[in-house]
Amino acid sequence: MCYTVSIVKPAKRKNIVICADMSYKSFRERVSGFLHYAGSHMDWFVRVCDKWGIADSSRQPSPDGVVFIADASAGAVKPPSSSDNRRRKLPVPAIVLDPQNGQLGFRPDAEIRIDDEAIARACFQLFCRYHIKNVAYVGDINTLEAQHSARRKSTFLKAAKAAGLAAHAFDFDSRKGWTDAFNRMARWISNLPTPCGIFSYSDSVAKCVMDACRISHLRIPEQILLVGVDNDMVICENMQPSLTSIEPDFANAGYLAAQILDRILSTGRTRQPVIQTYGVKTVVERASTQDVTGSRRIVAAALEIIRLEAPTPDGLDVPILCRKLNVSRSLLERLFRTSLNCGVAERIRLTRLTALAERLPASHASIADVCHASGFASPTHVKTLFKKHFGMTLRDWRTSHATAGRASGLPRHHF
Repeated sequence: MCYTVSIVKPAKRKNIVICADMSYKSFRERVSGFLHYAGSHMDWFVRVCDKWGIADSSRQPSPDGVVFIADASAGAVKPPSSSDNRRRKLPVPAIVLDPQNGQLGFRPDAEIRIDDEAIARACFQLFCRYHIKNVAYVGDINTLEAQHSARRKSTFLKAAKAAGLAAHAFDFDSRKGWTDAFNRMARWISNLPTPCGIFSYSDSVAKCVMDACRISHLRIPEQILLVGVDNDMVICENMQPSLTSIEPDFANAGYLAAQILDRILSTGRTRQPVIQTYGVKTVVERASTQDVTGSRRIVAAALEIIRLEAPTPDGLDVPILCRKLNVSRSLLERLFRTSLNCGVAERIRLTRLTALAERLPASHASIADVCHASGFASPTHVKTLFKKHFGMTLRDWRTSHATAGRASGLPRHHF
């Protein structure tokens, strides 16, 4: 008897370099999305570094593709001169995510750009829900952020004008001194008509706006409704009051970059660069935009208590919440149905499920312990709730969402 043995050759190893400053949350999320896609390609070897350039490539493994995130591309090659109208491509496929300074010294194979107009529209729609008649934009015009800030400002002010709202704008320019810029912004804010919704270019700019409101004796959210961008938890959750923020889909940007690079590596490079955009993942509403006039003040206080106390081992139920607010259950239920289109218990449950989904991939604790720490008394009951809401079992969620974290070598957290 004769047997035929087929030998499958292993796929050629592909070395991928990602250049990103990992100190930024938004950069880490882009890398996370890229690694999530790369995790299913066993022949991809991904290395994350701060900088990569032609000059030092001889001291590094020769890459098959390079991904630059924001200004990480600045050190790749020399900036183009005024006479260099035909920038050349790099020797290997190169993808740039959100080039900030517009002075790339090469022609990328693809660009993944944030949709600044979509972000501005999301904020404007939020203010419209609260029936705000006065709106304002605070931008950041330093050399790296100017182009994004200008696009958001333009879209936001055009939408306000079309809706017949009173619109104002201020560009925060710290190039001549941060203190002077801050004082000028504080004077500008003190003259705004109230109530007013302020859209800030980023969460860090929103933090400056909140400080300016404080010294101008303007109350948030009673007089100023404040919104930032990026949903940087370090900033948003530690401000008083907590900051509402628009979260761009940074992880999807990294995922798109990986998809495009995969296609280029498989089919070859194209003459013209591929251009794609990514938009808003979600709007995370917090205390800085809650409408606290009249009965909505109760809803705002309830949401803050739920945010802080529901996803904890001590737990929180509707009777306890009513006692803390000194209101009847029927009144609280009616206010939640009117303002949020959901019941109080439903909101508490959703807050716990969201916390559980965030904690599972980042913890070494057992699933039962993570459920308990998130406010669920019965792990058996939460399994059904979790799968119904997220479409995945607890174990599958932990495994799939921990892939990117393990690939990046970031530490996992303990309770």
